[in-house]
Amino acid sequence: MNIETIFYTQIASIVGLIFTVFALYRLLVSQKDSVIELLRQTISNLEKKITDLETQSPDVLVESLASRVEIAKNEISRLREDGEDYKGQIAEKEGKLHLLNGKLNKLNVLLKDSALLCPKCQAPLLRREYHTIYDYMDGREVDAEIEYVEYECGFARREDQDVPISPCGATKGKA
Repeated sequence: MNIETIFYTQIASIVGLIFTVFALYRLLVSQKDSVIELLRQTISNLEKKITDLETQSPDVLVESLASRVEIAKNEISRLREDGEDYKGQIAEKEGKLHLLNGKLNKLNVLLKDSALLCPKCQAPLLRREYHTIYDYMDGREVDAEIEYVEYECGFARREDQDVPISPCGATKGKA
């Protein structure tokens, strides 16, 4: 083998190494870009879910029904003032008002029966979290989901404990 062949072989292997490095670099950059795009889409979907859940909270539903009841009451009183000509409309509006009151009462019963209100003072739910705890039983590792609930009044408890973590702030002064 002569020196020129060795020289050209080394040049070709160096150029091949440089192309390989650039190809790997492009591959890693494209993977990074696709991961970033996937994370952006995930964040966008989660933000949409948060806005949907905020508009569907029990407080928003109760406020909506309460405002509809007030509007119906105002329309009924205005129609009564207008006189006998609107008796049919008044009866229709009173029927709608009765249905709305029924829905509002059902919603209030559901709220009281659910864990969305403090069992002591009816304060709204502030936060609900689930934590996984790990332990060993009979030589095997086991895990369990534990629910933590906290209300706006300060009352907080874990489902695995009989004694609350913090007492209800609204009933502290009454005891």
